[in-house]
Amino acid sequence: MGRLAFGIEHSPLLGPAATIPLMRMAGWVCLLGVFLSAGGGWSCRKSAPPPAPGEAPASAPAKTEPKVNPVAALIDPNSFEALIDRGNAAIDAGDYTLAAELFADAGQVSPSQGDEILALKGLANALTLSSCHAEAAEAYRRLVELDGSDRTSRVNLAVALTRLRQFSEAEAVYLQLLTEQADFVQARYNLASLYQAQGKLAQARDQWQRVVRQAPQLASAQAALGEVLLNLGKPREATAAYGKAADLAGEDSTIWLGLAVAARAAGDPEQAVVAARRAVQLAAQEAGVWRVLGDVLLDLYRSTKDGRHLSEAVEAWRRSLVLDGSQADLRRALAAIESGGTVTRPVQAASRPVSDNQR
Repeated sequence: MGRLAFGIEHSPLLGPAATIPLMRMAGWVCLLGVFLSAGGGWSCRKSAPPPAPGEAPASAPAKTEPKVNPVAALIDPNSFEALIDRGNAAIDAGDYTLAAELFADAGQVSPSQGDEILALKGLANALTLSSCHAEAAEAYRRLVELDGSDRTSRVNLAVALTRLRQFSEAEAVYLQLLTEQADFVQARYNLASLYQAQGKLAQARDQWQRVVRQAPQLASAQAALGEVLLNLGKPREATAAYGKAADLAGEDSTIWLGLAVAARAAGDPEQAVVAARRAVQLAAQEAGVWRVLGDVLLDLYRSTKDGRHLSEAVEAWRRSLVLDGSQADLRRALAAIESGGTVTRPVQAASRPVSDNQR
């Protein structure tokens, strides 16, 4: 399933006031030269989005309220403090281009290494929000050079590398983090997502199993484990994992749909119908959910020979066609059933549930 990985970007908060800005940022000139122009504007090498799920993890930048220091801004609008405040305000306003320029300017006048790190975090966050992942990766590399103990920047570096599809480099970052701290759930979650995105299902399973042991309250991890187990041909284990996910996040239609698919594969049409009905309740406007409900009702009809289940299956498929009339195979199968032909399965339910990012 497509998941938001644990990117931990942050709008920087203003640290202790600086007294005298110092022009000592030659390193910044090299770093920022990749996107700063002589006129002060900037551009970036935007990368293509990662492949569809199992999707490479993508970060969800955290949004924080800016800590504005109006006194510093009134005294000198180009001081380090004022530039940081203005950059935070630009992030809050959604103007990430302006924010990047302001944090870049702040970095060039930062009076201490701590302030340089503060400005660089703001720049990296703004670049990420602007989808400038190559430049964001360089900023996070610089942050890791300045403070190798900053695991937030190391995770964000891996997220940026993943968005650039540099999967082996991202994997190396996560593995090193986990070597140093085996209980770092965010890193393990992202590593599991990364393996799943590449089709490395056995490795993904192992990592998801460790994630759910360390953080059993994470419904998305339980569901991801269920998806991997289903694709590994272990439907009973997948059903159990999806069941735990449904207990944790009962309002997520994709989890119920996954449970329906897994239970069907495990040969339990009754549980599959219960799960599919719940998915329909939560996502009644999705044609695919109705289609799966019809399919599992057909299984139940074949198991019980109760004609009511066949009638319900036909009605579910009709609802699916109302929502998506382009399903020619389903239309033909329904026509055959309604004309008294052989009851056939009009749709083969997906081996994996539809994820939020696939909609």
